[in-house]
Amino acid sequence: MNIFKKVQLYFIGNALGKITNPFDRAKVKVLFNFCTFLFISNLPYTFLSFSSHPAHFISAIVQNVFTIAVILILKNKQNLRLAVNMFMTNFIAQNIFHYLINNGKLLDQAVLFYTLIILFAFILIGRKWGFAITLFVCISICIGIYNVNNNYA
Repeated sequence: MNIFKKVQLYFIGNALGKITNPFDRAKVKVLFNFCTFLFISNLPYTFLSFSSHPAHFISAIVQNVFTIAVILILKNKQNLRLAVNMFMTNFIAQNIFHYLINNGKLLDQAVLFYTLIILFAFILIGRKWGFAITLFVCISICIGIYNVNNNYA
């Protein structure tokens, strides 16, 4: 067994043991994998943001703390709904924060994160919320394009 599977079972083994629904078991695994990926990929941003605007550094720290908290909730409380809601709230808030701090300008990586948030919504919280978040993303992209084309007027 590889080391990632051992770490994964250490953190979510108890939660998986208590869940009988196969879809909820998949959600736990997906949520853990997303949190692990986002935490590791956020570390360079955290270090780079230290010398940037304090708002970026605070944002990076908040994202790291929330991501670790989601993993710990899965380990200790085994509360899937709380972990999913906390993850989605943090991820949506981070996307809105970066959208606002950049004056509505969409950076290249924003397209990736918007795609991820739509996928997370459909996988973790359902079709109704997935379509609602898709609509939100489409509106914010249109506003971002308008802002860029009109020189933020």
